[in-house]
Amino acid sequence: MPDKAEAQKNVDAFFCQSFGPRQNSPGISNEFLAKRILEAYSDNPKPLIIQKDCADALPAEIVVDKIISKHEVAGKYLDSFEVSRQCFEYCREKNFKTLLIFSHPDHYWRVKKTVEKFGLIGIRANTNGMPYDWKSIQVWTKAALIFLPRELLARLYYLFGGKI
Repeated sequence: MPDKAEAQKNVDAFFCQSFGPRQNSPGISNEFLAKRILEAYSDNPKPLIIQKDCADALPAEIVVDKIISKHEVAGKYLDSFEVSRQCFEYCREKNFKTLLIFSHPDHYWRVKKTVEKFGLIGIRANTNGMPYDWKSIQVWTKAALIFLPRELLARLYYLFGGKI
């Protein structure tokens, strides 16, 4: 079995779910994710499948292959499952199977489980030390004390709803 570094080199694409945007900027959480994507990309350029708030934090010269910005059903909230579903649709078109996942460490488990639900393989990118953002427009991404109870409920909802 390959070690983690080798497994990360052999992915088909990078996948990022954003976390905690601010009103008029990507926010510090998404800026952190963008920095980690750039570090990995400079060593191992792969196609980028990135949720818009994080894509907005990348330099303009970085070409994102697939930006996920809204639910495909008008008026519906773009949740983690829908972001993963749209990622899967793109991966199916391109015949991608293995993704290096960039997400908040406390959100990673659910992101990984949703991509696995679609038959994709997720490998964790190092996003250790990623901050929460008190200025986020999403109340639940402001602090761990708020996010973690919500995440537990979201996991149960996803489990019983067949999303993981």
